[in-house]
Amino acid sequence: MAEIDDLLTWMRSACSRYEVEPVAVYRRHGSHAWPLVAEDAEDLERQLADGGHFLPLPKEPAALANIIEVSIVDFLLTEASARKDITVSRGTERGYPDIEVSGQAFGDKFFAVDVKVAKRRVSKAGKLNPNRT
Repeated sequence: MAEIDDLLTWMRSACSRYEVEPVAVYRRHGSHAWPLVAEDAEDLERQLADGGHFLPLPKEPAALANIIEVSIVDFLLTEASARKDITVSRGTERGYPDIEVSGQAFGDKFFAVDVKVAKRRVSKAGKLNPNRT
């Protein structure tokens, strides 16, 4: 099916531009003067961290994977919004799929996409096997 190949090509292209952006869990109360004025994103991040607004991201693999999965879905929704020939909608939080994709770019067919993040398994020799997760 050419439509599936088109979907995979679009998703691979989009994901090649994805950068992991979540840096912490935001805590509402902090210790700094208001208003907070930042010069750029890095300055804002530093000030929020210094002001005690950040809790570290979870280290437990499944919890961290879930945060990254949500970030990837948000990214794909943004990428699709720039194109008139792709329609993407978010699935429910606890349901399948993570996103539903359709549009002229994919022959007006509907596809369900479930985003999964996993740590790749490293062999005993210390090499990454791209065929195993």
